[in-house]
Amino acid sequence: MEDSGQATELLTPDVGARLAGAIPPGAQVFTCEWGHTGTMMLALPERRFIVALDPTFFYLNDPDLYRTWFELPRDPPPHPSEAIRQRFGARFVLCRYDQRFRRFFNRLALDPGTRPISVDAGWEAYDLGE
Repeated sequence: MEDSGQATELLTPDVGARLAGAIPPGAQVFTCEWGHTGTMMLALPERRFIVALDPTFFYLNDPDLYRTWFELPRDPPPHPSEAIRQRFGARFVLCRYDQRFRRFFNRLALDPGTRPISVDAGWEAYDLGE
């Protein structure tokens, strides 16, 4: 799916409301990339996101954790939810749909205890459980 470049079209108020109902305030949210984090932060202002500033700062602070964050959606292990919960302390995943991450989304959907959050065709969201 191609983005139009308009933040309001990327995450509509309806989608934002559904996500706000599913992802509680204060929750840590794992994202697949950095480019849409600002849009997510505007729609879900009381949630915490893995990469909010330029990812270079993340890399400089913790190169190993940065590599894990970058590689998980691109080359996922059989059960990515374990790594997300353990390494990032995140219970939720929110990503703009991107074909590059299809295998990651498929593996998350099949992970025991993980529940897809219904959003729309442009977004993928998961509750990894307690």
